[in-house]
Amino acid sequence: MDPLDFIRNQFAEKDVPSTAPPSSSPTAPSPPLAHQDSPRTPKGEACSICDLGSTRSEPSRLQSVYVGPNELHVIPFTDRGVRVKIHFLNEAEYRGYIPCNGDVCDACRVGYSAMDWILLPVYNPDAAAVQVLQLSIAKRPGALLPQLAPLINSGQPLLAMLQQRPDKTYSVNSMPLTHGDDAGESSIVDFLAKMNAGQVDLASVLNHLSNEDLRAIPAIAAKLKRKGFI
Repeated sequence: MDPLDFIRNQFAEKDVPSTAPPSSSPTAPSPPLAHQDSPRTPKGEACSICDLGSTRSEPSRLQSVYVGPNELHVIPFTDRGVRVKIHFLNEAEYRGYIPCNGDVCDACRVGYSAMDWILLPVYNPDAAAVQVLQLSIAKRPGALLPQLAPLINSGQPLLAMLQQRPDKTYSVNSMPLTHGDDAGESSIVDFLAKMNAGQVDLASVLNHLSNEDLRAIPAIAAKLKRKGFI
């Protein structure tokens, strides 16, 4: 199949199973929020001595990508994403985004505001790989999602050119893919196969901190103690 026809056909497919936790819906941007912790590797997991002794390199981990001041080129190939609630921690020991731990989240308890994000798989031709685009659900003028959604809904194979302006609004432009462009067909086929098999966790691109991890941060532990949680 021609790569452009392949990408176009993805938007006609509506049977891709969810990769989100059971409490969330896989379709962006309207599903309920995901609050569950990332799954842990079970103890006593079966393994192969041959695999353990192999010198072959492990497949690369799913990577995230975000829109910043430098123009980002991506090829959308699906409208299926995962909606998550996240916090931005700004402490001496840790600075960055983490998923919310739900109703018993210690970050919520000490007053860290929560933001809603969508994690959307896209093909990045510069990385020659499927990556996870992180974007806010904000719909204010100049926001990213309202400008990107029409490109995805067009069902056409497009190169999206995304950039954050100095005023924190976004520039979104596009151009049609032409025959001979890197449309990422093989990478997309492989990704969708894993997605269908339930082997893709889009939220794995986020750095998860459990409540135990959060309580190891002195400033957060002190706030929790003042509020009577520990």
